[in-house]
Order: sequence, then structure tokens, then C-alpha cells
Amino acid sequence: MKTNLHIHSKYSDGSLWPGEIVKRAKDLGLDQIALTDHDCMEGVEQFLNSAIRAGIRAIVGVEIDCAAAEINYNSEVLGYFPNGNYTHTREFCLKRIQHREKRIKNLISMAVQFFRLDLSFEELKDHKLGVLPPGIKDPIVTYSKPDLFEYLKYKEVISPNTGYGDFKKLLFLHRDKDPKPSVREVIDIILRDVGIPVLPHPGLIFDRDVNKMKTRGKEIF
Repeated sequence: MKTNLHIHSKYSDGSLWPGEIVKRAKDLGLDQIALTDHDCMEGVEQFLNSAIRAGIRAIVGVEIDCAAAEINYNSEVLGYFPNGNYTHTREFCLKRIQHREKRIKNLISMAVQFFRLDLSFEELKDHKLGVLPPGIKDPIVTYSKPDLFEYLKYKEVISPNTGYGDFKKLLFLHRDKDPKPSVREVIDIILRDVGIPVLPHPGLIFDRDVNKMKTRGKEIF
């Protein structure tokens, strides 16, 4: 079975809306996909309805930012809900969406002071959403640093050739303090919905080094 269980849509930091993702998956011959937006489950209904029409098996998922200082973990946890119940997790994500919007507005304010230019949340929002497809009106989405990165390139505040790594070195971003929920809290919420928590990005164990993956990966797995 051809499967992709880690996909983001424009409800977080992806480039396609859920219906467009399903169409792309169908064109690629995938049999099963999961939508795992960052801290957001607002695209789930569109995703499921589109998958039913396309004849693709769809699994509801999410990727929640979290941290565990005691083990120096600062990443995410994936949650999958094959039984269709995700009430508590979605409620938790709605709070995270509010937090993310407050944070991006603060980042824009810092960018305005740093660059001394006219920048706004509404303009960033319009740039992120683009032209909405039929059936979607004023979607509830999450915002993150990559959205600010793309917005600043669009405004020609930074060069379009700037890499994301260089963008994150900008001094004003160092003042951004973003407290995350604990890994334990996130896993407990996923389990309340009888979901399946999974640690993403196994490549981080090897510092994203392909050679380490090939050598040490055999020892670990």
C-alpha cells in the first residue's frame, strides 16, 4: 500500500489546501494519506470529504509542537486518530492557534521596529492564504516563522535568495520566546482521544546527516 502519513496543508505551513493534497495524492497513485498540520485540525473535514470522493483512505492526524527540557527535546509529536475521535486534541489545538496568532503579531511588530518599514498581520495573512478555493472562506490557520520569512521575501525586505537558516539569524528573532507545552502533556491529550502518539523526524537523531543514517542507522534499527 502506497502511503504518506506526514503531510501539511495551507492550514499550517504547507503549500496546498487539503482538497488539493488529495488530488495530488490520487495523481501520484497513493492509497492512503494522513493530514498532520502543525497545531491545527481545522482542515480535517475538507480532507476527509475530498478523500472519500477520490477513493483514498484518509487518516486524521496532527503535529503538535512540544518540548522536554529534561532530555533536551524541542520538536513535535505526531498524533494519529484512526478511530475518528479527536475532540480533546482539536480543542487543545484551538488554544495553540490563538497562541500562534498572538506570537506572529508580536514578531511582525519586532520586524517593523527592526527594519523600520510598514508591515502588517493582515497583509501577511493575505499573502499566506492567497486565492481561496471554492468552499473555503476565512479559514482558521496557524502561523509560524516560515510565514514571516515568506512574507518578508514577498515585501522585498530580505532577498528572495535568502535561506531560512540565514533568516533565523536576524537579531530581532532572538528575542522571540515561545514556550511550548510539554511532551507529556501532548501525549496525554492524544491518548485521551485514544489516538496514537508518534515521534517524528527520526533523521534528527543523526543530525540530518545521510552518512550517519546509513552507518549508525543499521546499529540502532
